Amino acid sequence: MVGGFLFVLMGNVLRLGAGLLVIVLLARALGPEGFGTFAYALALASMAIVLLNFGLGTAVLRQFGANPGGKPQALAEALTAKLLLLAPLLLASLLGVWLMPGSARLVFAALLLAQVAESFSETYQLAFRAGSKFKDEAHTASVAAVLHIGVMAAAVWASPEALHCAGAFLLSRCLGLALTMRAAQRAYQPLGLSSVGAAWRCLRSAWAYAVEFALSTANTQLDSVLIQGQLGVRAVGLYQAGMKLVQGVSRLAPILALYLLPRLTRGVQAGSSRQSLLTLGVFGTIGVAAGAVLALGAGPLTRLLFGAGFADLAALLPWFGLLLALRFVETGAGLVLVAANLQRIKVWLVALQLLVLVGGGLWALAHWGLLGWLWVAIGSTVLLLALYAGLWVWHRRAGRAVEG
Repeated sequence: MVGGFLFVLMGNVLRLGAGLLVIVLLARALGPEGFGTFAYALALASMAIVLLNFGLGTAVLRQFGANPGGKPQALAEALTAKLLLLAPLLLASLLGVWLMPGSARLVFAALLLAQVAESFSETYQLAFRAGSKFKDEAHTASVAAVLHIGVMAAAVWASPEALHCAGAFLLSRCLGLALTMRAAQRAYQPLGLSSVGAAWRCLRSAWAYAVEFALSTANTQLDSVLIQGQLGVRAVGLYQAGMKLVQGVSRLAPILALYLLPRLTRGVQAGSSRQSLLTLGVFGTIGVAAGAVLALGAGPLTRLLFGAGFADLAALLPWFGLLLALRFVETGAGLVLVAANLQRIKVWLVALQLLVLVGGGLWALAHWGLLGWLWVAIGSTVLLLALYAGLWVWHRRAGRAVEG
């Protein structure tokens, strides 16, 4: 199992590296203003895609741990559920696109379709996990990463404009979906569709995961919309250059979660605390190490990665590093609560954090600009960790009271 995890980790680290490299290429080529347009449209597309993702990935993985014999059915239900949600998503997005600034419409449309392809690709990736085909998953992820880098590098070199880069992004994600779909069905088994009724029951059972996924996405994407409204698109480009580093490294957290959640669920259900402590230790160690790199290397990293146009980012990177460390710890703690079947309570704590972030962040943006937003983001994450700790203590005491 450890060897399988290392294969998965290696493949997905390559994917993360590819994503970060693409962001750096885009930022350097487009500059703060052009990159701000791209990042703003990507944030809107990421929020729109919440309806399609619906937290199904986490729900399916927990089902893998709770009912190992039902893996094919769980995958079929998730795939069918996404197909049911696709039409409403595209219709709502088509209506909403006309409310956007003219320059962002086509960029948004291309990035939305790219996110749709990525969402289905993530569902097919779960088939590798269902069949314990870790080496195949790593190989597929590596090839997709190389394709992504190649397509985006060619686009940046040929025509460094936001719209053309968005079109290349769509092409890359469609190629990745075709590759993943074919490889996953070869490695595990052909994935069929479930009945509409079964898919609907899957959606109903996953609603808590969907709400939290929506809140989590708003937590990481709404900032671009609010910053664009108050400070303009150039500020979005500057801010998102730092935030994409945080988000790029943070994508390692769900990868770890994919591997740890089934085993963690079994451990928590058995009353063992060993897996919970291990999970917190792994997430905390990685988060602190990655955050320290951003904080201690702020100046050199800014010059090396983004160039002179992003010089103001150097003062913000230490705060981005602290936020990155806290988000890793928060993800690990949240995973423990999910394994303990506390998702329906946890989701409201995430909602409370988002309210604090938006309310306090808008005020801080007006007074201290980007730095003020970062301060509130860090404070709201600390608040959420404290709420998680309180929920876990309550859960443990309630369990001991029942046993007594």
